[in-house]
Amino acid sequence: MRPALFRDLGIVGALLALLACVLVTAPLRVDGLPGSTVKILAGGGHGSGVHIGEGYIISAAHVMGEGMRVKLDNGEEQDIELLWANKAHDIALLRTKPTMQASSLDCRVAHVGESVLAKGNPIALEFVSAWGVVSGREREIGPWKRALPLDAAIVMGMSGGPSFGSDGRVIGINVGVMVAALGGMYPSLTGFGFMIPAAAVCELMGKRALA
Repeated sequence: MRPALFRDLGIVGALLALLACVLVTAPLRVDGLPGSTVKILAGGGHGSGVHIGEGYIISAAHVMGEGMRVKLDNGEEQDIELLWANKAHDIALLRTKPTMQASSLDCRVAHVGESVLAKGNPIALEFVSAWGVVSGREREIGPWKRALPLDAAIVMGMSGGPSFGSDGRVIGINVGVMVAALGGMYPSLTGFGFMIPAAAVCELMGKRALA
């Protein structure tokens, strides 16, 4: 007989595989539906998110607030429910009505030099895109336990939005922008931002499913 540890690991592996099929794999596009990138309205501010199927929305934990609603790129607003938020990784999972397209998570860590397409709602703009590259290896930095630096225009309001790889799958969740303190009254934003790799998002979802 196999030791109990190996039997348990086999069960865990099977459950994680099932989770991947249910929550991670999703159609990339359905004609006539709004896009998978959404705007999260919360507490007088806003952030971004991405629909991964069945009404599940991934966003950033620091975007969460009171009276949250989700806005689609056709102008429609819906109620949204916070399922959980992990502050150490700055990731949150929410759920709403699945009336928009879905994008699939690519459960890996993007490599240095890989092209990215970041989407979100920076400041007063809605549903715009920024192009760039992964500019460094995964690291623990600032409030984030796992983050990848991006040479891309990640601006406030884009937090929680997706970064897509060349195949259209989500390779990361945008969470912040690097700020340079220049000695004046207001700091300056740099051209670098940070995303949580999709591998970390998938691991968090797996742990929650097994809890």
